[in-house]
Amino acid sequence: MKTGHMLLEMFRRYGVDTVFGLPGETTLALYDAWRSFSDIRHVLVRDERNSVFMAHGYARVSGRPGVCEGPSVGAPHMVPGLLEARKAAIPLIALTTDIPLHMERRNMLTGCDQTALLAPAVKESLTITRPDDVPFLVRRAFRLATSGRAADKGGCL
Repeated sequence: MKTGHMLLEMFRRYGVDTVFGLPGETTLALYDAWRSFSDIRHVLVRDERNSVFMAHGYARVSGRPGVCEGPSVGAPHMVPGLLEARKAAIPLIALTTDIPLHMERRNMLTGCDQTALLAPAVKESLTITRPDDVPFLVRRAFRLATSGRAADKGGCL
């Protein structure tokens, strides 16, 4: 099973019915897999900021974790919404993609250290380095998202 299928299957098992986001060059494989998951609605947004705030609103109204996604170059745009969700204790899972791990030192245009970038705004940033890690990391993401208020890391972006 490919990573995108595995990820969406885990979302399905956690009852995710809506994901807010937009395609980019680093999410094409995920969108290709989405064709097999018609029960998980994708809400196309124009900007990564919108995906986070829409997932935030969804979580507030539904009482379930909101899920959003964005391609690598848009990850910095997600920070304000992620920080707002963390401070408000809103259960949110944000999926970002990046260039292949073996290309990170090759001066790829859209690559960045997303873990360092997102660390102040989220409870924890998880990185999938092997497809076999998907089930464990998705379970961890849902546990983190639904485990209450995050400890204050101090400071603000």
